[in-house]
Amino acid sequence: MIQLAPFSFYVISSEYVSVTEKNIHIGNIVWQVTIMFVTLEKLAQTEPKYAEVFLLENYAAFQNSLYDLANVVQTLAKFYHQASEAYEQACQRHLSMIIYFQFERLFMFAKKIEDLMFTIPPEEIPFQLGLSKMDLRKTLKSSLSGVDKSIAAMYKKLQKNLTSEELLPSLWDKCKKEFLEKYDSFAQLCAKIYPSETIPSVNEMRELLASM
Repeated sequence: MIQLAPFSFYVISSEYVSVTEKNIHIGNIVWQVTIMFVTLEKLAQTEPKYAEVFLLENYAAFQNSLYDLANVVQTLAKFYHQASEAYEQACQRHLSMIIYFQFERLFMFAKKIEDLMFTIPPEEIPFQLGLSKMDLRKTLKSSLSGVDKSIAAMYKKLQKNLTSEELLPSLWDKCKKEFLEKYDSFAQLCAKIYPSETIPSVNEMRELLASM
């Protein structure tokens, strides 16, 4: 996976952070930062498989290097916030991909329900092809039997693609939160469409995630 050298971020802060705003060559720094952002996006497109990891790692490095400087140079604060937003967006896309890869059948089942709710009453959904109570049970069995192993697999996949190990704890927390939110939505759908069916509760899933 391509990774932008950390030095390209560091050189800006190390060169200018100790001087006052009026003595900084603002235009030069803004130009450098703008070029960096454009370069990041272009490089990410060359390896789509690793694009989100590449972006989130480099935007994180950028934020770390620019933090002190952005507090001194207000002109650069907008770039810090831009990098922060880009980091969060890349995280969201990457974590969603990891979650759906591991629990695709579960959340695809939920999506089919959500799509049908726009066109037919909720009580009719269990009678649609592929969405019967039996289909729900099969989906639960295939997706949640050994769910602890599936969650562990998500962690390993997240860890495998990262080159910045220091980002792993916070990304894993984000991943667990994202998964729990998606599962909560799934559980609410099931309670509405299949009220007589029993599925693992959100609290059970929360406790499991907290233990991992």
